[in-house]
Amino acid sequence: MDQSQVALPDGRSLDVYFSGLAGAFPIIYHHPTPGARLPNPRTERAVHEAGLRLVSFSRPGYGDSTRAEGRRVADIAADVRWLLEEFEIERAVTWGHSGGGPHALATAALNPDVITGVAVSSCLAPIDADGLDFFEGMIPDNAAEFELSLNDEVGLRALLQAQADEINQDPLGRFLSEPERARLSPEDAQKWRAALGEGLRTGVDGWVDDMTSLAHPWALDLMAISTPTFVWHGQADQNVPSTHAKWLASRLPDATMHILEGEGHGLTRTHLPQILADLAGTAR
Repeated sequence: MDQSQVALPDGRSLDVYFSGLAGAFPIIYHHPTPGARLPNPRTERAVHEAGLRLVSFSRPGYGDSTRAEGRRVADIAADVRWLLEEFEIERAVTWGHSGGGPHALATAALNPDVITGVAVSSCLAPIDADGLDFFEGMIPDNAAEFELSLNDEVGLRALLQAQADEINQDPLGRFLSEPERARLSPEDAQKWRAALGEGLRTGVDGWVDDMTSLAHPWALDLMAISTPTFVWHGQADQNVPSTHAKWLASRLPDATMHILEGEGHGLTRTHLPQILADLAGTAR
């Protein structure tokens, strides 16, 4: 395992985390919203078991990554490009879950010479998606966050700060069921808490900026993604309704869609090995 700060041309820095065999094919992991460079232990193990090397980083404003106020989804591609060049990575696959999904798509669309495959799980469609009712089927809490993200940063920040306080008090309770918490070893529980707390350790700027960027046009062309793209989604997802996945798959040139009956937003808890197997098959 290795942690590093990457200096960017505009004076910012990214907080980066590597793990796995040094010679293994890299996977650029885009964390959910909120989140950070530290993956949970289950994700990290699955990546290693798939024969891939994890390359993870905190998006701007999370953890020790410098904030980029006003960033768009598409802007992440340039940061990833610089990271790859800094570590002399010539080819990689990429995966993003939930709020990380659009950033994985941006990485693939704007770095076509580097990215050989992309997977998204529980991923949003763009808010300006033609023919899609963005809010239909979405739980009220999520819809309210997006409504605030459109035109009320003060209200959004207050809401997210209240949620961050709750997460900081009991990070596992917000994201894991009681049976899942009971099955965790003390070591894994500690890693989970570190992963969930890292992104919010320095405040909610990254979360505010993520929500704002996701609630506005992404500034990228999905049709520019020429690499194999795997869209995974739970049919029962109420955080991001499965209509979003169906819309994405219909607009991506080389998409394979998996809509999973009975699965919700946390489908990676049971299907991450298959998602990673899809990606490993494109590594070249």
